[in-house]
Parts: sequence; C-alpha cells; structure tokens
Amino acid sequence: MQNLVLEGQTEFRLGEACEHASALSLELMRKMFAFDPARRISATEALAHEYFQTPDESGFQAELETLTFP
Repeated sequence: MQNLVLEGQTEFRLGEACEHASALSLELMRKMFAFDPARRISATEALAHEYFQTPDESGFQAELETLTFP
C-alpha cells in the first residue's frame, strides 16, 4: 500500500491490499481512510463502529485479552 501512496495513486482496492481483513474491518478502514475530510469518520465514530462491538467477527476482544502492560 505504501508504494501506491508514494506513486501518487489515490484509488486502490482496499480488499486486495488487505486480503485477510474481515468485511467489518474493511468497512471501518474505508470510512477512516476517506480522502475527503467531510466524509471521513471521527475517532469517536470509529470507536463506536460495529467492528469494535462484534468481538467474534473482528478478533479484537481476543487481542485485548492477550495484552499485558508493565
């Protein structure tokens, strides 16, 4: 994906760049990466996205459970 940005390409297929991503994570990324700031979601909206509310789909909850903090 970095090469696409460096080459000045503003359109690419996110699903191809992140082929193992779930449908919910792709939807969230599309909203977060919107070029037009008026169409881009806020951090608050992103955290309220279904991706973070559906641990079975995202695997997010499993990742949280494995984190350790010093």
